[in-house]
Amino acid sequence: MVMFSSHKFPQAAGQRGAALIVGLIMLLLLTLIGVAGMRDTLLQEKMAGNMRDREIALQAAEAALRAGELELQGLNPSFPNNSGRYDLASATGKNLMKRVDTNGKLVGEQQFWSQWDWESDAVAYTKSLEGVGEAPAYVIEKLDPQVSQKSEYDTVANPNQVVAIDLTPGDFEAETSVPDYRITARGTGRTTDAAVIVQSTYRRE
Repeated sequence: MVMFSSHKFPQAAGQRGAALIVGLIMLLLLTLIGVAGMRDTLLQEKMAGNMRDREIALQAAEAALRAGELELQGLNPSFPNNSGRYDLASATGKNLMKRVDTNGKLVGEQQFWSQWDWESDAVAYTKSLEGVGEAPAYVIEKLDPQVSQKSEYDTVANPNQVVAIDLTPGDFEAETSVPDYRITARGTGRTTDAAVIVQSTYRRE
């Protein structure tokens, strides 16, 4: 005898792809999370690379600064008012190293040295350094012993412009007989975009 069941199975006509839509939404969310994670990783990598470049530039500038100090320990350092060596006791040196822009307006140290020609008007560091875009360099200024304790900024015609206050040489009578030397050094990282400028004042014994 053959038995037939009268049970009816549910038909698939009622399914309309809801699971597919939910799956696509979840896939989109996972993709967005993955892209955001990649962007964050790349940003962190760039930040670490920039910090490394700056550290390399700082160390290169410090090496050039030390080279300038060693040069001053020589018997008769020369200051011909060119090629990175200037005597501010002379009118030529003082005029060349005056902190002014092309319009004659006083500028700060940062702006002055950022516009300096470090390739042709500075002393190049001769020792080999790895990981730098270009060799560091330094500039030495021999300060006038009579005004070494005063500001190099002269009085300007514009009364509204802020200038440094000069100190009288009598305030430093014990120090005016010995000149000071201002050394400014510049170093770069793996690229010239990462540049650090450091400065020190040195007095020979």
